Amino acid sequence: MKQFTVLVFFILFTLLRGYSQPVDSVKKSLPVPETTVISVMSELEKQNSQTNQIFPKLESETELKTLRLKLETITASLYDLQQDFNNYQDRVNYRKIKSNYIFLNQVNAELNRLRNRISEEVTYNVKVDSMTSAFSNSRTHYKSFDMIKHPELRKEYELVINKWNKIDSINKRNSVLLENLQGEFTNDNVIVSDRRREAWSKMEELNENLWNKDEPGLFNARSANYPRSFIVAIKETLSRSDLLFKYYISNQAGFIVVIIIACLLIAFWINYFIKKQAVDVDDLKGYLHRQPFLSSLLISVSFIPFILKSPPLIFLDLVWALVGIIITLLIISNNDIPGKLKSLWLVSSVVFFLIGATDVLIYSSLAERWITMVINMLCVFIGFYAYQLIKTYSFHNGYTTKILLALFVIFGTSSLVYNLLGYSSLSKVLTMTGSYLIFAAIALILFTQILADLIKMLFKVIHTQASTSFNTEIDSLLREFTILLNMFSFIVWVSIVLDNLNILDGLTASLSLFLNNPIKVGKAAFTPWSIVIFFIIIWVSTLISRIASVLTEYGYNINREAFSSLKNSKLLLKIGIVSFGLILGFAASGIPIDKLAIIISALSVGIGFGLQSLINNLVSGIIISIERPVRIGDSIEVMGFSGIIRDIGIRSSRIHTSNGPDIIIPNGEILSHALIKWTVNNGQRIMDISLMIKYKADLNAVYELIKDVFKNSAGVLKHPEPIINIVSIQAAGISIKCYFWCGESRNWENTKTKVLTDLYYAFKKEGIDLESTNEQK
Repeated sequence: MKQFTVLVFFILFTLLRGYSQPVDSVKKSLPVPETTVISVMSELEKQNSQTNQIFPKLESETELKTLRLKLETITASLYDLQQDFNNYQDRVNYRKIKSNYIFLNQVNAELNRLRNRISEEVTYNVKVDSMTSAFSNSRTHYKSFDMIKHPELRKEYELVINKWNKIDSINKRNSVLLENLQGEFTNDNVIVSDRRREAWSKMEELNENLWNKDEPGLFNARSANYPRSFIVAIKETLSRSDLLFKYYISNQAGFIVVIIIACLLIAFWINYFIKKQAVDVDDLKGYLHRQPFLSSLLISVSFIPFILKSPPLIFLDLVWALVGIIITLLIISNNDIPGKLKSLWLVSSVVFFLIGATDVLIYSSLAERWITMVINMLCVFIGFYAYQLIKTYSFHNGYTTKILLALFVIFGTSSLVYNLLGYSSLSKVLTMTGSYLIFAAIALILFTQILADLIKMLFKVIHTQASTSFNTEIDSLLREFTILLNMFSFIVWVSIVLDNLNILDGLTASLSLFLNNPIKVGKAAFTPWSIVIFFIIIWVSTLISRIASVLTEYGYNINREAFSSLKNSKLLLKIGIVSFGLILGFAASGIPIDKLAIIISALSVGIGFGLQSLINNLVSGIIISIERPVRIGDSIEVMGFSGIIRDIGIRSSRIHTSNGPDIIIPNGEILSHALIKWTVNNGQRIMDISLMIKYKADLNAVYELIKDVFKNSAGVLKHPEPIINIVSIQAAGISIKCYFWCGESRNWENTKTKVLTDLYYAFKKEGIDLESTNEQK
């Protein structure tokens, strides 16, 4: 019985061991060495992993389908565009060709993105092909596969072969598709390149012939002179604009969404900041306070036309229309503007809208010319009427407004005359330029005023927190920002006017050629643009250092403990920013630093003798900022002057005296002369009072009385405790000297006066006679 039990147990153990270790059983069942089985199974596992990674992507063909669809869309669009280029002998205008050129720029950008994606797909296709070849080589290498008789392993091996065969088949099909895509891409790329050159050449030709008569005089023109009627021109323009708009939106959707979100966030933040600060200053009562959200929206939306990537004309017109609506709402809400000017602006807005609507028409028509003539007459009337109103009412920018209105009338009159004489293209250019001239000027004036008010509000917040002497630097920065804003607005206005005159591209190309033309001085070579970049970076770094100084002062006045260390390191911070800007300027401009270092070394000896005093003060200022023998806020006495240190600059330090004026002392003098520092590192100052007590007074009562006065005085610190010492016994009485610490070194005189006053009334109340002398140490 026992033997039977052992036999059953052995059989069960063998069976369980067989199920728990299938790999070993497979190995034992194979008529091949164990090492070969292990390598075969490892290889099969590796091949399974690779095929599971490759097969789903190849089978879906999502990327190839997307690429094929995009290329088909581009090819279809180029086919429609080809018809326009084939009909250049037809009556076309600058607007039509420019819209085609902008569209070709968008297609070119899309093709560049597709080139990268196709290259990635080709690289992946080659990689899969090499992996397929590697598997085929492994099949010939592992001849022992034919010796495997185990059904499960054999089945797995056949499954891997089938997967690789499918992968190879799909990959070869994809390879053919990629070849077709590359051919289609090359064909589209050639068409786009040729058409871009042709469109640019045609635009240059039209610009050169702009001053030539291109149509019959308006009164001699007939409808038969124009292949398309006004209605047909509108329909074809809407169809083309719809195509360009949708194509642009589909390709720039992400970028446009980011811009819209950024504009809204900026507008909401500015609106929140204005309402939170609510600085009540008379010179800030402008649009920013009347309409904070509309004002902030104008600031953010105004940047859109300048940051979009080759937008179609219809998209730009929509953005400018939005800007016009915001401006109209701001002007209507301004009670300082007379009603007649508001009504005139509403009429002008309608006229500007009509000018923009006719500008997008890609075909000329007789009706359009008559409409343009009526618009020009309205523009001249609006200009004259507005000029008379400006003379009647007084405005801050009255002189500038009169000049703009005069230009507006001149452009409108010229356009009217040229339209009548048959210079249709020139007339359209002058009409658009005149409208944008006045519209862009008003938009930029409002933009500058609102942004200047926002910056002024920020500085006013700092201004109210900063010390009185430091407000001069804030006012100086504010004036510089205002000048910079005006310069920026003027440059943008000139660019808009030149762009509408179709000469901006030529001027920028000539300017770019000049700025990038290399200039050689010996072996060194640089360009004018590198010099401009150098000075811009230096100016920006200097401006940033000044702003950092202002913000440091602002933070110090709000939280002295947190900003005390930063304020005392302000000089090092400014030097660090300027030095970094200097290095960055040299690096960005391409000026050889090694050669410049040799020149500076050669000149340093001569400069050192001439600027010895200046360099001494500079080094002394750096030493003061690093070692900090004195800090901003310390009460010191040096060279016979006493006061509180307000600022430690590069060359000198500023000390504010108790009687009002500030004293500028060179940093070298502070280090080279004996200096008395009345404050310790935490801003405390020790004070002393000398008293002469008569003999008839009770010393213990005097002690207690003085201690009570010190204890009840707000400016006297409890720790360290005040000290009362008997200095001498004289014929007149007992000489006592009292020492106490003042918590606010800036107000030590007020604290000492308060203590002396309290002592006087306390002694008088107790009937203690004394003679007092005060000395300050």
